[in-house]
Amino acid sequence: MTTTLVLILLLCALALVHAGLLDQFSAGLRSCASADTPAVLDDRTMLSVIVPCRDERAHIASILQDLHAQDLSRDRYEVIVVDDGSTDGGMDIVEAMRTKWPALRSVRLSDNKGKKAAIRQGVQLARGEVVLVSDADVGHGPRHLRRVLDRFSGPAVDLLLMPVWTDAKGGWCRSSQEIEQAALLGVAIGSACSGRPLLANGANLAFRRSVYLGLPKEASGPDWASGDDMFLMAAMVAGRHSVTALAHPDVLVHTPAVEGWSAYFAQRLRWAGKMRAVRLPATLWIGGLEVLLPWALIAVTAWAVAHVALGQGWVRTWSMITLAWALWSLPILTLVHTVRRAFGSRERPLATLLALLQFVALAPLIALLAIFVRPAWKGRRT
Repeated sequence: MTTTLVLILLLCALALVHAGLLDQFSAGLRSCASADTPAVLDDRTMLSVIVPCRDERAHIASILQDLHAQDLSRDRYEVIVVDDGSTDGGMDIVEAMRTKWPALRSVRLSDNKGKKAAIRQGVQLARGEVVLVSDADVGHGPRHLRRVLDRFSGPAVDLLLMPVWTDAKGGWCRSSQEIEQAALLGVAIGSACSGRPLLANGANLAFRRSVYLGLPKEASGPDWASGDDMFLMAAMVAGRHSVTALAHPDVLVHTPAVEGWSAYFAQRLRWAGKMRAVRLPATLWIGGLEVLLPWALIAVTAWAVAHVALGQGWVRTWSMITLAWALWSLPILTLVHTVRRAFGSRERPLATLLALLQFVALAPLIALLAIFVRPAWKGRRT
């Protein structure tokens, strides 16, 4: 058996492992999406919604209106907006709404300490045992908070991951973000539902206040402007706390896609950069597999085109290469399909394939640059 054949067999084996993982995530997502939360709302449990806010004047009124319109008794929840050094006057909107909404509270950090510090300040002030953290630029459905309380009234859960959908209207830059985020959503929710959480999105997650406050202070990770979600999940996993997900459409939140390729690259550099400090081996090696496997397949495919002639094991070689490509690509397409079905989004198979190829082309470059580049985010280095 030649060295080349052994290499191709190895790539097939890695692609099979990749396919098995993504199939597990798809199955986990389907199980979460089909399971309904029990209607056993405990009227003694209170929920606190924490909204870290920095220069979100364009969005803050909308999210507060969504939270005010929840299908839940007003005495069952509170909303705490934590201002982290805003300079755009957005907190004036919050103060105006407070006059008509007693359960809305606001606090300003004394120093510009970042999102993680804003969340911790909000948790310390919270009156609810269940805490939901939300970005200021997302939209909530009217039954979101009820569903969260229902889930915490059921089987034991300490950290609950929930879906975030990227809204894309017009242009390939935005459309590709929607597709990429649908795949990441599938990995985050599917892996958590399978009992092996790999990713988290801080725009929509909930946890028990007592568990959060019991985590060691260093669990929040380095003093970076972002990364609160992944560091929290890693700390929960390290502490053997229960981490799961809820995939019901009622808890889906919507966030706008960033505008323009410059913002696209800056956002992804920020996301990739925080992975340097994540201490979850499974997240790191699966992420490495996703980035490197397609490039290894490209290299082998290019070699076969240049060196394998008819009559020299051509059928065998190309059959295995084709199998490896299928084992890599089809599970990703299936995962995105599962996500779209779970949340009622229109199928776009061709666009999904193109976005997948774009990811293959850009991911290694972004991963490499993230080692050296820390882009600015809301006036801070991430």
